[in-house]
Amino acid sequence: MKVTTRKAFHEELEDLKKTVENMTQIVLEVVRASVRSLINQDTELALKTIEKGEEVDLLEFNIENKCMELLALYQPVAVDLRTIVTIVKIIVDLDRLADFSADVCQVTLFTHHLQKVREIDKIGIMYGKVDTIVRLALKAFIENDPELAKTLGDLDDEVDKLFVKVIEEGIETMKNDPSSIYFTANLILVSKYLERMADHACNIAGRTIYMVTGKRKKIH
Repeated sequence: MKVTTRKAFHEELEDLKKTVENMTQIVLEVVRASVRSLINQDTELALKTIEKGEEVDLLEFNIENKCMELLALYQPVAVDLRTIVTIVKIIVDLDRLADFSADVCQVTLFTHHLQKVREIDKIGIMYGKVDTIVRLALKAFIENDPELAKTLGDLDDEVDKLFVKVIEEGIETMKNDPSSIYFTANLILVSKYLERMADHACNIAGRTIYMVTGKRKKIH
């Protein structure tokens, strides 16, 4: 790759990274807003969050196209190639995070008129850990920090344990209070969405390690 061509490539790659960073900020926003809408039973916020999440779909499409364009025009190698391949994969994980956020918002719309049950407190705790995992995974990617990415496995284990507790306690609640079945069943669904969000964040962390080091490592 000639000097002028390499310079142009790296300028375009940096612009692409900034677009991905913008996508990560939107994803963080919709993840947080979706759970807030559920806990506060805020249907207006849920609808706004679903609409905001649609921006992620458009960004995924544009970023993927730009990645294909860079691969075709410049034929990058080594870390540059790994960076583009990683971006192509990470935007899929980001899109899934936004999709799960929309699912949480749908639960808000379905259940906002119902009496809360105690499991919603566990959802709040679980969300706090998921938010941390997502935020740190995105930080590791943006800052090219594989060491940070490697630290997320323990947090993911904590989310998995909370997921099991929500299911166990939810089943008990439904046995003791049949009127709570619909709301509690939906909260169990939300706990599954949160557990999957953590998994996708760990995917991002693992892909970051590969991007920087060339070595593959599963975080969860």
